Amino acid sequence: MIKRGVSKILSLIQSAPGMPASTFAEYWRERYWPALQSVPGVQGQLLRVVHNLVQPAPVSTDAPPVDWSGIAEMWFADRTAAEAFLTDRLRQQLDRAHAKRLPRILHLPVREVPMWDRGGKTHALKAFGLFVPRAGLTREQAQRYWNIEHVALGTRIGLAQKIAKYVQNHIWADYHSTQERFDYAGASEAWFDKRADAQGAFAQQGELEADEEQFMDRSRATMMIVEEVPVYEKPSDRAS
Repeated sequence: MIKRGVSKILSLIQSAPGMPASTFAEYWRERYWPALQSVPGVQGQLLRVVHNLVQPAPVSTDAPPVDWSGIAEMWFADRTAAEAFLTDRLRQQLDRAHAKRLPRILHLPVREVPMWDRGGKTHALKAFGLFVPRAGLTREQAQRYWNIEHVALGTRIGLAQKIAKYVQNHIWADYHSTQERFDYAGASEAWFDKRADAQGAFAQQGELEADEEQFMDRSRATMMIVEEVPVYEKPSDRAS
């Protein structure tokens, strides 16, 4: 059975052509994020926010170009709050107002599915992946295979032992991007305690390729190295 999780939205952010990574990071955090936080329909709904800055180093030399400059993770108390964020008109207007610097912002509602956490306090490296289902599979069928059979294979070949923390994000079955190219089924997050562990895991990726073809279109998959930056956490409601 698929492990169940909480409601979350992944916001994939594309920066303007030629925009330096440092300028993008500053603009995202100092201009876009405060404006988003001030939208009345967003205020009070967010529990936690993390920005993931995509790093220039590719996972492998033959990796395809990455479409995104950053990925925000935004946690909500329940699905109703996440749905309200997606349909909020002022939030939609805000995205359009920042289109010159952030020409593409894609919000994906997901169910976060924690797979394991070995308890490391610090991590040397984080990888973020995105995939679409292979032809002939529904989104839910692809997610189920990924969650069960694919993880079991990774465990059998020892790959799972190199990953300190692993989370799957399952895009809602009834939510689809208006652009078929970005109609993802899932997003993976993998944290590594040591760079050597990450290098070993990436070197082993070939052992998983045949199995990946059972549930994803590998030609459209994306894998990124990211820098994780905590941005916001809702204060506790308990009186101090």
